[in-house]
Amino acid sequence: MATPSLLLLLADGRFPAGAHAHSGGLEAAVAAGRVTDLASLEAFLAGRLATAGLVGAAFAAAAHRAAMPETVG
Repeated sequence: MATPSLLLLLADGRFPAGAHAHSGGLEAAVAAGRVTDLASLEAFLAGRLATAGLVGAAFAAAAHRAAMPETVG
C-alpha cells in the first residue's frame, strides 16, 4: 500500500516522466513564465546545477536506508 509520502514523491516535479526527464523542467519553467530571457535561463540552470547533487544524494541515502534497515538508528 502506498504511503502519503510515497505518493507525494511520485507527484513531485522531479519525477523523471516524459519531457521533464530530458529537459530538467525547462519547458515547465518557460510555460510558467519563470524563464523568459538569457538571464532567467542562466539563473534557472544555476539553480538546477546547485540542487542536482543534493537531490541525488538524498535519494541515494534513502535507498541505502531502505536496503539496510538495521543501519538506521
